[in-house]
Amino acid sequence: MHKEFYIKTLSPVNIGTGKFLETYQYFLDKRNNILYRINEDYTSDLLSEKFGDDYLKWITNLSEEIAKEKDNKKQSKLREKFNFIKFLSNKNNNQKIIDDIISNSLYKIQCDTLSNKKQINEIIKNYDYKLYIPGSSLKGSIRTALLYNAITKLNTEKKLKLLDLIIKDIEKIKKINDKEQKQKAKYRLKSNLCQQFESEVFYCGIQKIDRNNKKYIDYTDQKFDLLRFLSVKDSNNINLFESSEICLIDIFTYKEDEPQGQTPAVEAIGKEQIFKIIINIDDKTLFSIINEINNKNTKIENVVWIRFKEKFERLYNLKINELNESNISEKIFNSIFDSLRNFGEKVKEKERNLATLKKDKKFDSLKDFYENLENGAFKLGFSSGFPSITIILSLLEEEDCKNKVKKILEFFEIGKPRNISAEEWKFNINKFPISRRVDNKNSILSPLGWVIISNNEPEISINQTKKNIDIQPEKSNKAKEIHKIPTNLVKAQITDDTSKPPKVKILDGDCKNQETILPSTNLQGLGLKRDDEIYVVIHLDNKKKLMKAEYKRKA
Repeated sequence: MHKEFYIKTLSPVNIGTGKFLETYQYFLDKRNNILYRINEDYTSDLLSEKFGDDYLKWITNLSEEIAKEKDNKKQSKLREKFNFIKFLSNKNNNQKIIDDIISNSLYKIQCDTLSNKKQINEIIKNYDYKLYIPGSSLKGSIRTALLYNAITKLNTEKKLKLLDLIIKDIEKIKKINDKEQKQKAKYRLKSNLCQQFESEVFYCGIQKIDRNNKKYIDYTDQKFDLLRFLSVKDSNNINLFESSEICLIDIFTYKEDEPQGQTPAVEAIGKEQIFKIIINIDDKTLFSIINEINNKNTKIENVVWIRFKEKFERLYNLKINELNESNISEKIFNSIFDSLRNFGEKVKEKERNLATLKKDKKFDSLKDFYENLENGAFKLGFSSGFPSITIILSLLEEEDCKNKVKKILEFFEIGKPRNISAEEWKFNINKFPISRRVDNKNSILSPLGWVIISNNEPEISINQTKKNIDIQPEKSNKAKEIHKIPTNLVKAQITDDTSKPPKVKILDGDCKNQETILPSTNLQGLGLKRDDEIYVVIHLDNKKKLMKAEYKRKA
């Protein structure tokens, strides 16, 4: 059964690509307060055509300087000089060329200022630079909420046992002498901190046979994940310029009233934007398994789908003997929304704590936001918090669990400020997480990532539609060709979405059917998976052999 729902953004939302725009990739035009995403191919060709050797010499010299510089801060300063607009600053008739670059930009976003921000966290868009919400992002939020609610239902003994498994792995890592190997092991464990709890909550067992011909039960097989019956399609697309903004992200802590550390700006979907999204439940397959259990099929729950009844009922707070083909989907939808609401309230409570403890008036806008936040709101995308915050929030109610969680967080130094050594750092789990990322424009603070989902299209209380105050000349024929499908793009298919980096097979061009890596690409953030087709730029070595592919857009 598939059903349409509506998502409304209650604060700016960023669902990132994992990439950051550098200063040479955008231009903020102060004449109309609009940020333009520069078309690098078009701009490079234009400057090469206009300035020839002068432009090539500038690129070569600056690239060599950056490559030679070992100091990170100095290297960062040099990268800021690598800027098309700065190159034009001492050229005659430069405004005309800048206007040409602007008129052929890839897209534009309203932006009053970037303050001292240099990098911009890029938001996911479709091939035509329109905004949408990936189905995988919403499914991730649903999974997080269900996980939180399921963990709260585990008994204390089970929670402690799962935490002990993590602590056991930590003790093994502490015994590793090789520094590099220790760091790698620490990173792997931190990346999979939720694994023990996810296996307990989502994965049913399947009986397998090992090399010694002994039977064992595997609780990690994705084919037996209870959420495999749930699929979420990407939302509809909306216009980027009319529906987006640039957020100036700052980090605030419990102790400090001033922002801490250097953070990038982010492209974000503005508040009060509405998306339509379709969620599907494979109720036929799901009910057939339930029917087999009710009919005492000995294979189900003994050989495959082991512990299905226990885990399903805990996950959705439903009794399988009360379900039938006509009510199963509706009951699961209701359970999902209850979980989103409950988890959203818990996150809201933690975020509101920081705002209420602050006396500075600039935090009043945050207090007002949480006071007026709609019931049922939950978080989506960037600034949703530490990946394992779900587990932590669900374990802090019990003192025994809290002490073990504290040990785990201290080992990974989660929440430790960069300017404090591990010896000086005193961790207070009652104030975890100790920091919040917020949008800080004109001293008005706003949280990120809050949305609400409903059956009916919600009303917009404020007209958020922006007037296009930017008048641009007609794009040149050359730029129009680039906007369709640039000639340097080739189609590729994702062949491995679990390896790091992912792998793709080139589908056309001179490298057709060759496989290569796709580095610096967050497939999950882009809503991509194995077998999906994308457009890439291919990179060859000196012998014209395929080295790697660079992700550009969905096919």
